[in-house]
Amino acid sequence: MTKLTLSATQHNLNTNHFSPAVLEIIDTLQQHHYEAYIVGGAVRDSLLNIRPKDFDVATNATPEQIVRLFKRSKIIGRRFKIVHIYKRKDVIEVTTFRGSHTRKQLKRTQTDEGLLLSDNNYGSLEEDAQRRDFSANALYYNPSTNKIIDYCGGFDAIQHKTLAIIGDPETRFREDPVRMLRAVRLQAKLPMQIDNNTYQKILTLQPLLQQVPPARLFDEILKLIMNGYSHPSFLALNETNLLNELLPAAAHHFNNSSVTQALYTQALINSDKRVANHQPITPSFLLAVFLWPEVQYKLGQLVQQNQHMPAQDALSHAMHFTIEEQHATSSIPKRFQSMIREIWQLQSRLTRQHQHTKKAKTLLTHPRFRAAYDFLLLRESSGESDSNIAPWWTSFQATHADILAAAKQERAQLNQQRAKNRARRNRKR
Repeated sequence: MTKLTLSATQHNLNTNHFSPAVLEIIDTLQQHHYEAYIVGGAVRDSLLNIRPKDFDVATNATPEQIVRLFKRSKIIGRRFKIVHIYKRKDVIEVTTFRGSHTRKQLKRTQTDEGLLLSDNNYGSLEEDAQRRDFSANALYYNPSTNKIIDYCGGFDAIQHKTLAIIGDPETRFREDPVRMLRAVRLQAKLPMQIDNNTYQKILTLQPLLQQVPPARLFDEILKLIMNGYSHPSFLALNETNLLNELLPAAAHHFNNSSVTQALYTQALINSDKRVANHQPITPSFLLAVFLWPEVQYKLGQLVQQNQHMPAQDALSHAMHFTIEEQHATSSIPKRFQSMIREIWQLQSRLTRQHQHTKKAKTLLTHPRFRAAYDFLLLRESSGESDSNIAPWWTSFQATHADILAAAKQERAQLNQQRAKNRARRNRKR
């Protein structure tokens, strides 16, 4: 590998983009005679004139040496140990330079398909650069010298707006199939395109995601739908058939129903707008949208098979079967499941209870009313539902704003008390 060192006159990196916290960490490590660089997405984004949100540091200090230097720090991770350092409101991720594996080491840490099970092998700066995923993410910035070190052609890739994986794409995707999802997410977020060689391998290797634990895949889904670029990410996932490995039911309905396409598209665009406007979003809402067509499909099957089954029982079974099937690919944690179920269950109540003022007022106080109402609005605007009940609920909320305000205040007080109780329990430990 050819080492390229770029001085301040050769790169357009904006040093004002970097948080004081990350600069302090770099300075502390270097004062203790360790190598330390800002690396990865922060350098890449700054070169693209995008203000970075997260900062990673790479160093030749081991995790144990790092935590001895920083009081508010801890080692996390199993597959590869990293250190989280807490400074003010920032969490800075610090990693030790990764090294290459010997054949003997690979036999112990790699599956027959090439998946790396353990990666705690330390090395040099050059080896660490080779081990990174995309060339655009393998740039090392030293604040003390204002220089960028490039071993993998990352600076040139950024200039040409190209996302290319380092090394042989098939080998690197077999080592960690999640890299395919990262490629899609970065392309959606950045003014960059996946290079053809990398893209063609994604088209053939997407079944490798079946080797990834469902819990880890769920974390990747969250990154894809919560980053403010969920709509282009979703479309790219579908184009590459990666969606079928993450959300198979959603992929099926999206590709076979124009109504479902409209439903998903509107939900994703709305979500991205909220992120852009710094408004909160919840993954439970989008997951409820993605799985709703499958719930409706299973509900229709159950009713057809047993016409005497009560409607609520049929819905309960349909929800259960849908979530259980999703677990086979990317498992949804219970804390999200409960909200998803409530949004679905409230759809029939919103349709029925508008006819009863007292019940409608009670429904306004439900913790998931707003999410369920937004879900109904989405269904009607996309053509998935023709109930035309949402305008009535819009008017009803305006008329009874006092009920909504009181319920909101009560939930805030309850959450505050829960937080105090948690803090009290933590102190006792």
